[in-house]
Amino acid sequence: MAVQLSWRPLGIIIPGFIIAFTGYCGHYYVLRHHLPYSKQVLFQCSLTMVWISYFLAIIMPPGAPPVNFKHAPGEWKRWCYKCEAPKPERAHHCKQCGQCVLKMDHHCPWTNNCVGHQNLPYFFRFLVWVDITTSMILYHLLVRAYGLYRDRFLPMYLIQKSDLVFTIILIPVSFFVLLTISILTVRVISNTIDGKTEIETWECERVESLIRRKIVPKPLYDESETGFPYDIDIWINLTEALGSPFLWLFPFGSPKGDGLHFQKNEQADEGAIWPPDLPIMRLPNEESLDNNDTLDHKTSSTSKRLLSKRNIPSENRLVDGIYSSNHHQNELQREFESDSDSSENEPEWRRGIKSDDDFYQFNRWANWDGEKISDFGVDIESDVPLR
Repeated sequence: MAVQLSWRPLGIIIPGFIIAFTGYCGHYYVLRHHLPYSKQVLFQCSLTMVWISYFLAIIMPPGAPPVNFKHAPGEWKRWCYKCEAPKPERAHHCKQCGQCVLKMDHHCPWTNNCVGHQNLPYFFRFLVWVDITTSMILYHLLVRAYGLYRDRFLPMYLIQKSDLVFTIILIPVSFFVLLTISILTVRVISNTIDGKTEIETWECERVESLIRRKIVPKPLYDESETGFPYDIDIWINLTEALGSPFLWLFPFGSPKGDGLHFQKNEQADEGAIWPPDLPIMRLPNEESLDNNDTLDHKTSSTSKRLLSKRNIPSENRLVDGIYSSNHHQNELQREFESDSDSSENEPEWRRGIKSDDDFYQFNRWANWDGEKISDFGVDIESDVPLR
């Protein structure tokens, strides 16, 4: 489950304290007495990279849609109720940051920042350098602990008490940090290899459940497939997300692409959007878009009108506090359909998916870890699909 902090700066204070306590106390009280100078310098360089990477992971923006962003003719249209603006593919509105985030992975309480398209490499480097540095100090602490065990029959005045105390304290602390951060690092690498974000991994798990439940028609996929459209191949997935491999461990490497458009594989429907049971209205074809600004103005005014109606009685709220506004969404959907013959372009299987009546609905479903879509920082109300 995602960590929720009542005071957001605490998410930076806690990791900062752990890094400083483990790194500097371990060096001053233990390592400097038993390591050659060259290895001490190597450790401090690695610790410095942790600080630099952490600082950049905190301050680097995740990326937001440009003010003048418009969907191309024929694309699936997504709209953010909170930003009052078009939403690019793979973007979500973060309830903590108060903005749409390009290729949103999750909101990290430990950096007080969203992880998105532009700052995923910085977040990844922070995790890797924490793993490297913690592995170094844990190894040397274990070597020192073995030395203390070997010298257990010596008189106590021959052993520095601070050396003994900090070795005993820092071994479990370092092990805990290495274990937790390594799990997160493996999770990020696994998602990146698959071309997914953390949110999209959750969505894939949910779609797999829909397939098993036969909410998604069985002939559509094999049992092991979800039709995820952004998994190209391992190398492209890694370089698109993390940039050049020569810069993966250096502070200022950046990802490829603009975060607005992404290459898709052969499983993707032409112009389709992910996840597959999110029936967003398709824009008119290019020949019918004589004036795209007029459509955008109509969309904005319609959305504003629907937002003004959201102050509805409490008995119409969903169980998790989200307004039940399906009738408003249907109204908006009908207005889009009056401008475009979009339903004819939508695959038959996509129109047949219904999951509103049970916990498979996207704002209710939880994975095996108990995580809901809101646990990743997604503002559910802004992401309510147009029905």
